[in-house]
Amino acid sequence: MNDQRLDEILDRANAAAPGPWESDGAEIYGTFAGVLSIDLWVGETLNIDDQEQANANASFIAAARTDVPELVAEVAALRARIAELEAVRDTQNRILSDAAKQLGLACERITELETERHTTNEALSDAAEQMHRDRDRIAELETAQGDFAAEVLETTATRIERRARRLGGEWIRADQVATVLRGIATARDFSDPALPQQLDRRAM
Repeated sequence: MNDQRLDEILDRANAAAPGPWESDGAEIYGTFAGVLSIDLWVGETLNIDDQEQANANASFIAAARTDVPELVAEVAALRARIAELEAVRDTQNRILSDAAKQLGLACERITELETERHTTNEALSDAAEQMHRDRDRIAELETAQGDFAAEVLETTATRIERRARRLGGEWIRADQVATVLRGIATARDFSDPALPQQLDRRAM
């Protein structure tokens, strides 16, 4: 039943004699101050063959004068309430839809962050391994540098001793020259800390 149908029903009710109505047997009357008035006669449902049915028809018609407007008003109220609930439903659906979208975006961001975390962890692991390799290489180079410096000093001291002897400097010994060179190297801080010990061992 659409709104037009309800309006037609209500229009017919409003066009009828003012209510409420009361029935007296098969007779239908209006009321005044809530009391049936025979001066406000509305109609009758006389049926000589079936007086009981006639009385029931009159009772129904009399009650319909107030029942119909009340029913139309109730339908209108229920429809208004349905409209309100539908509006609430639509609002909630939009909220849920937005929440679902936000949840989806949050899940995507979590996935991105997890991927970034794995990538970062791999990069850190690679960097740590490279750092260990670099440290090992630096240690190797430092050891090689110390050995090379010791060898250079020893060779230099030996050459100085030989040259000094050829020039008549018998008092000059390689171990003494090495001691002097160690002092110079230490002062200039370009040799390995273990160099003096290495030179001492080689001079023996």
